[in-house]
Amino acid sequence: MKMLLTETFESRPLLPLLRPEFRALVPPAEDRAAWSAILPEHRQEILSLVDRYASQPYPMRTASGFLAFVRSGSRAADEQPYFFRRRKLCAAALGYCALGDGPEDAERRAACLDAVVDGVWCVCEESSWVISAHNVNPIP
Repeated sequence: MKMLLTETFESRPLLPLLRPEFRALVPPAEDRAAWSAILPEHRQEILSLVDRYASQPYPMRTASGFLAFVRSGSRAADEQPYFFRRRKLCAAALGYCALGDGPEDAERRAACLDAVVDGVWCVCEESSWVISAHNVNPIP
């Protein structure tokens, strides 16, 4: 196994992949020119997602929901809050970036930033970042 990993890393050096141009999937929020240049229909799609999630709080991931897969085979009990959290967080982050920085967008942008902070907090506090059906050591 060690030889296989060594051969893989030697044939595909990782250092070039750590250069800044490879790390950013989207422009930073401060790059207002890039965010102003996105197509209006894409901006509207992002803001529609922001609106859809804005009134819904981040759901709890419960121990009983996590155990539901082992107990009853239900994946949904844990996956619904797991994925909802991540969709809301992504929508809020993109919304923060897509909104302008003028006074007409200030309140909405602040709400997006709060949703990002709350979402990161929720995800960081999760006991496990594993979906229960993928847990290799389930508790019966």
